[in-house]
Amino acid sequence: MCSPDPVGLGLGAIGAGMQLFNQNAQQQAQSQLESYQAQIAQDNQVVAQTNEQNAINQGQRNLYQQQIKNASALGAAKAQMAANGLDLSSGSPLNVLDSDAMLSNLDAQNIQNNTLNQAYGYATQAMNQGAQSQMDQYKSNLSDLSANTGLANAGLNLANQVDGMW
Repeated sequence: MCSPDPVGLGLGAIGAGMQLFNQNAQQQAQSQLESYQAQIAQDNQVVAQTNEQNAINQGQRNLYQQQIKNASALGAAKAQMAANGLDLSSGSPLNVLDSDAMLSNLDAQNIQNNTLNQAYGYATQAMNQGAQSQMDQYKSNLSDLSANTGLANAGLNLANQVDGMW
């Protein structure tokens, strides 16, 4: 049996070590990037949740303001009709007041629907960002596992090369 060439063995070990180092550094960088992306997605989820609550709060304020405006307009219409001597309990005056009330309710319902739609959009965005965060963290964990597996495989390959030289 031939004796191993120490220079070849040393160069092989250095080459394998450099390969291991580079592969490990790349996997660690990939893992850190994916972990960072997971954190960004999680932060975006919090922003979307905050926007959802802000939309609900703003919608409630808009609804309240619209209800005040509607009540004021209806009161003004009643006062004007009464000042003109009209009977508000029947006929055209009653029909006009009923129509005004119905339109006022429609305005309020539109505000509520728009608020719910906007809040739902933010809730969906938050849910998607949460899922993205989980996926990015999962990929980061896989990159860590891949780096460890790659190091183990490279170590075994180096051992096989050294064993083959003997």
